[in-house]
Amino acid sequence: MAAQLAEFELRCAGEDYKTAAAVALEIDYDYLHLWGHYRLVTELYERLQGHIADPALRQYSVGNLGAAYRIMAQYQRTIPLFEQALTLARERKDHEGEGACLGDLGNCYAELGETNQAIGYYEQALVISREVGNRHNEAVQLANLGNRYLGIGQIVLCIEYYKQALVIDRELGRRVNEANILCNLGIAYIHLGQTAEAMQCLNDTLAIAREIGYRLVEAATQTNIGIVYLDQGAWGEAAQVFKQAIEIADDTAHTQFQLWARLGMAEAHLYQRQLAAARAMAEAAQQYNYPLDNHRVSAVLGVAALRQGDRLAAQAAFAKALTQARDLLTHSPQLYTALYTQGLALCGLALCENVAHMPGAKEAYKAARALTTDAGVVGRVLLLFDALAEADTVGLLAEVRAEAAGEQPQ
Repeated sequence: MAAQLAEFELRCAGEDYKTAAAVALEIDYDYLHLWGHYRLVTELYERLQGHIADPALRQYSVGNLGAAYRIMAQYQRTIPLFEQALTLARERKDHEGEGACLGDLGNCYAELGETNQAIGYYEQALVISREVGNRHNEAVQLANLGNRYLGIGQIVLCIEYYKQALVIDRELGRRVNEANILCNLGIAYIHLGQTAEAMQCLNDTLAIAREIGYRLVEAATQTNIGIVYLDQGAWGEAAQVFKQAIEIADDTAHTQFQLWARLGMAEAHLYQRQLAAARAMAEAAQQYNYPLDNHRVSAVLGVAALRQGDRLAAQAAFAKALTQARDLLTHSPQLYTALYTQGLALCGLALCENVAHMPGAKEAYKAARALTTDAGVVGRVLLLFDALAEADTVGLLAEVRAEAAGEQPQ
């Protein structure tokens, strides 16, 4: 990209921002985004803001700037940019652009925990995509809907959306989108506890990602392979792939996987009883703000600290996890991961403070199980629960575990 970047610099120096914008758009999605240069993308488009008169170029540059900031989880910047791009698209009667912007806004709200609002945006975008015959964006919105239904435990529906999107993307030869969907389909199979199917999807994803240089999905895939290893009790193998995922995520500044990979590494250490390493990695994960999963990091930190005997630090971490989970549930009560964290955090507080938290813990696990009892999800929930229970010297948590596992009382 040296020649294109040099031309961009030359055009900006000569205040030919229209041509500079065209150069940026030419190399953005298919190259800079693909290779994980999100910081560079933001630098390019920031220099163009306020200098582009052409409405179409302004719309695309604003939207692409928002897309790069979203990957770095800078939502305070992202949402206004997508709203501006949406306004420009509607003013231009660019229905394809309008659909794309609606989907982008849906992604932002989804990652902030506003699941229902996100689904509403996707459904609007899907209608527009079908009306204008934009098969590419139709597949994008189908995949987005699959992501959201995955997050609320409707795995069968989620997989159906993914498969519809996958058919379209393969017809269109969209390797980037195919890799995204295969990776997410792997997550769905992980949740179902179908590890062979999950690994098939993830291995296929990894092959595509490496072939086309798609570093974002390479980090995502390594992270999800690590989760499979955690589910199988292969802690050492899990730690190795999480380490690779951390390196790629850090190099690309992809906030979600900077957090996810560190969280997975913290769990791998925790289950090997490497408590200091687990705590340090959970503390490192807290440096990355990904609202949908911050509560999980706090919960793992609480478990590690309590197992070390640091009751005050554990109490603070569990209280933080509880607040983070409840904040998400205020907006999206179907987020079962937040409910499971609420149950674990209340158990932790019962051990740190008093037993008054026990009924609430049982109710949280009961509510979570009402949303999903998929084998992979429950297996991971119980794995972390049992790590906490090692700090329970009096058997206080036994009844709660039965609720979490869906076991009938004796």
